[in-house]
Amino acid sequence: MAEVAFDERRHETFAVLRERGGATEYAVRVSGHTAALIQATLQGRQFPRPLTYDLLLSVTGALGARFARAVLETGPQDGVEAFLDVQAGAAGILEVPCSVEDAVGVAACARVQVVLSDNLTGRLGETGRPLGDPPA
Repeated sequence: MAEVAFDERRHETFAVLRERGGATEYAVRVSGHTAALIQATLQGRQFPRPLTYDLLLSVTGALGARFARAVLETGPQDGVEAFLDVQAGAAGILEVPCSVEDAVGVAACARVQVVLSDNLTGRLGETGRPLGDPPA
């Protein structure tokens, strides 16, 4: 996760994912609420009460599991599918489907990486569309 950006022209917020050790960036559309949460997390701010993502992290930890990573890949009809990989002890890795926005939000709060599948990065490189934009 690199930063949160606001597109004045489109009046939309984006989480900007930056490739490790590289210069490539991908924009993921998120709500203003999620963008504010991600920004606060990146700045190390603490809240007096747990937020929804904090609650999810607490419950997962109480069950002896942890978030391993978020995965974004090509979905049906030129869309994007998202999963949270949860390391659940002897059960191994559980793949939990979720929205792209929730995958990015949980990854930011859990401080785990967001992985984009090769076929998705290839498609994004071709179209230049932010993740979450409808097909052209």
